[in-house]
Amino acid sequence: MSALPASPAAYAFAASPCGGLRTDLDGTAVTLRARGALWIEARRMLVVADLHLEKGSAYAARGQMLPPYDTRDTLRRLQAEVIAAAPQAVVLLGDTFHDRKSEDRLARDDAAALFEEVVRRFYP
Repeated sequence: MSALPASPAAYAFAASPCGGLRTDLDGTAVTLRARGALWIEARRMLVVADLHLEKGSAYAARGQMLPPYDTRDTLRRLQAEVIAAAPQAVVLLGDTFHDRKSEDRLARDDAAALFEEVVRRFYP
């Protein structure tokens, strides 16, 4: 016995002006944005997952060097999506921080920029 439906759902995609793809998920129109976010127009909701903030610093602590600007770059890309979509809500599905100590390693400048953007956009 399988948990999957007997026949796979057919998805129709259309190009979106943002460079992504428009489709329908269970009766709800969504856009799969080119930068990886999901846009739910009817709710004016931007959904993102797996940001893995401070992944580079976690790897560096174990001797594997990754570019040290991964968090700043991720936050800039998220900010660009928020500016472009102008959502009423942003949903972070999970794996926002790479590990349990990531929040402690987050640079003050990055944390302040994120906080200021959230306050400016959602609590004017």
